[in-house]
Amino acid sequence: MLSWLADDGDAALPEPATWARLRDLFVEEPDGYLRFRRSLLRDAAYEGLPYKLRRRLHGAVAAQIAQEADDAEEAAGILSLHYLIAGDDRSAWRYAKIAGNRAAGFYAYVEAAKLYVRALEAGDRLEDVGAPEIAAVQRDLGDAWYQTAEFKKAADAYTAARKLVASDPLANAELLLKLSHVEGKLGKYGQAKRVGRAGPQLTERTGRPGGCPASRARGRLVRHAASLGRTEERGDRLRRTNGGGGRGRGRSAGIADAYFVMGLGYGELGKEGAIQLLQRSLEAYQRAGNPVRQAALLSDLGAVCAWEGRWEEALSSLRAGLVRRA
Repeated sequence: MLSWLADDGDAALPEPATWARLRDLFVEEPDGYLRFRRSLLRDAAYEGLPYKLRRRLHGAVAAQIAQEADDAEEAAGILSLHYLIAGDDRSAWRYAKIAGNRAAGFYAYVEAAKLYVRALEAGDRLEDVGAPEIAAVQRDLGDAWYQTAEFKKAADAYTAARKLVASDPLANAELLLKLSHVEGKLGKYGQAKRVGRAGPQLTERTGRPGGCPASRARGRLVRHAASLGRTEERGDRLRRTNGGGGRGRGRSAGIADAYFVMGLGYGELGKEGAIQLLQRSLEAYQRAGNPVRQAALLSDLGAVCAWEGRWEEALSSLRAGLVRRA
């Protein structure tokens, strides 16, 4: 690999005598690679490099990896790191987003958050990257932090994203919904209610017919606002929404949300039909392909079964929820 770092022969490769002098610092691996005996030695050697040389070396390594890889996107994570340190912000922005999305797709949310932060660092220095693009990455960063229960960090990311989409009512409303969920997780229920109830007003500004993205967003916001209100109010609020509009998975998710809020409300009031409503919600989440919500709903279904004294069903649902979470 040392040959990658020599520019047209201006840097000579180490002579055998050099390796002999340095041999006490390294351990030779069976495949011929050398590694430092101690990480402290490695870190000291790296920190001693001038920044200009450091950038050039990272750039050379990135270029070689990209050239040799069958699919550069498979190496997007390490490429984004090398390009960022090399000062190639455009490539770092591109590959960090790709790697972040791949990590999130594999439920590696901590790694995804780190990569989204890297993308934002590079994107902030690119003049032709617009606010909506930065906001989208901030939103994804918030989603990643939310999945790792870092709710304060998630709230900060969603708030930063909202500032960038202030002129887009639909995007703003979607972020308000996410922010309301986070405020609830932080125990700030009053703030969660205020945020959740402000969202539907934003989507009204679009003036578009039912079934459009604004209508579906309004349905989700109304259902969420209902879930935050008093149990007695939930049914009335849900009857004022159309179940999310749209088709396919989007509509299934809307129906699942509605059944969930109604089922939980029935359970809290001790009314009959709570379990049937939650089971319908579970079926709709299955159609929507949402395993995270399926796991959460199975836990809620277990709680409702316990309220009704149906202990075997409660235990079965709770166990199924644990399996889905795993």
